[in-house]
Amino acid sequence: MNAHATIRSRSFVPARWYLAAVALAATLCWSGATTAEEPATDDAAKTSADQPVSGREIFLREWMVNDSRSHGGDGLGPVFNDTSCIACHNQGGAGGGGPASKNVEIVTANSGAVPGVVVPQQPSAGEQFVRSMFGLQEQQRHLSAEVFRKRQEAARKQLAKIHPGFLTASSVVLHRFGTDPQYATWRLQMVNGNGNVRHFQTFSAPVLQATVAEAQKVALEQASELQKLQRAAQEIARVRSELGQVNFTKTAIVEGTVLTLTERNAISLFGAGLIDSIPDDVIEAAAAEKHEDFPEVSGRISRLKDGRIGRFGWKAQKATLYDFTMTACAVELGLHVPDHPQAGTPLDPDYRTASYDLNQDECNALVDYLSRLPAPEMMQPATADHAEYLEGGRKLFASVGCAACHKEQMGDVVGIFSDLLVHDMGNDLVDTGDYGSFTPVPDTAEEVVEEVAEADGQQGEKQVRVVGATRQEWRTAPLWGCRDSAPYLHDGRAETLEQAIAFHGGESAGSAQKYFMLTPAERQQVQAFLRSLTAPSPDRLASAE
Repeated sequence: MNAHATIRSRSFVPARWYLAAVALAATLCWSGATTAEEPATDDAAKTSADQPVSGREIFLREWMVNDSRSHGGDGLGPVFNDTSCIACHNQGGAGGGGPASKNVEIVTANSGAVPGVVVPQQPSAGEQFVRSMFGLQEQQRHLSAEVFRKRQEAARKQLAKIHPGFLTASSVVLHRFGTDPQYATWRLQMVNGNGNVRHFQTFSAPVLQATVAEAQKVALEQASELQKLQRAAQEIARVRSELGQVNFTKTAIVEGTVLTLTERNAISLFGAGLIDSIPDDVIEAAAAEKHEDFPEVSGRISRLKDGRIGRFGWKAQKATLYDFTMTACAVELGLHVPDHPQAGTPLDPDYRTASYDLNQDECNALVDYLSRLPAPEMMQPATADHAEYLEGGRKLFASVGCAACHKEQMGDVVGIFSDLLVHDMGNDLVDTGDYGSFTPVPDTAEEVVEEVAEADGQQGEKQVRVVGATRQEWRTAPLWGCRDSAPYLHDGRAETLEQAIAFHGGESAGSAQKYFMLTPAERQQVQAFLRSLTAPSPDRLASAE
């Protein structure tokens, strides 16, 4: 593959009539104004005063610029990824996951440039190529805290020339749409470059060959298993190669800084209320559990800066369903809501909306609706033989180690198939991007994760305080409903369950290898068990309305 080939990002194209409506509304909204000043209409004011608030109506609503539904806010935007919640959460019914075409795109600054980034044991293959090509070095590990802070501050100011969001965060969401008529042009230049710099190229790397070599090395140490291990390595390489590429991170050098463009797939919300209800001590017990048969598994809790346990999001970056929902409203739709400002536009960093788009009652109603979405269910076997076959698949699933992380039960919540912990998934799934967005509020600045410890007045070894998940760590995805939640993995790269397994590395590499050492018939039986985990039935979904 040509290393300088421009990467086209996947995009969603709304209907022609909708684009025309947005363009007209955006022209009216942005003709010299710096804030949205339309007062709340009588109808909007009556929403919480005279009518019961419907969380389902809010979830299904198609938002517009300067929407009359807002309470003095500006409605859709100023930047957004889609026009409704259900647009990205619809697989298997209202509240499910979303296709890859709805992925969120995130731009992340190189580690060491801004705070909040933890360096992995080794960079991904794509990063190794870029750093060797441009002579870039890792941040020095023994800088004083003051020198480190000053360098970060200087780096932020430089990065703000690319996107103002880098003043306060290491990652920014690159929204697909904006209400400013110039946003589409700005975004195109951000992704494809301006003629002088080619942005976000992908670099091929020998990931598959490395995977085979690693497996064969293990095989030599276990001679009796040589043939099976070699076959497993070949199968992993074959399944991965079905996707047609070996590197899913797009990289750019802008203003002397390495930027990466990665994606996030929409997460299913089925059973979210049950996840919200799991006691902290249950998650802490899962983190303390030892797996004698699979000692390489060492999941840990993703804690937020305030000490709360993260349980929502691909990196378990949100502690509660309320926090997760408010972030989605603000980032995905550009709605200004209590407890989370709307995503800011990079074309006008000083822009402020006049008021909220959703008031507190409406936010509570939306979260309440999502909390009532039923958990996915297991398909009822048609016959006794069918039940025995699925149970055999469940046992094989556990025998290769998958159940060490994908725990069937957490507290009183049965069928979740997740421990809600974050695990090292290996270099092939490295991604530093945090699911945030540029907001014009200064207190969103991230804290430095590296701190210098001093003893008796002398500088000691640098201690690392990890907030949230590191680049290689991901929350164990709940497998309930997985039949109806493709594509798989954080960026939706895996179109099938078997492709998702093939990309399991790090702590899960051994389990992936054991899975591919099963006979084809046994692997089919495991997949049959996983495909028996389905989305809630329409009748059960209707009960949440």
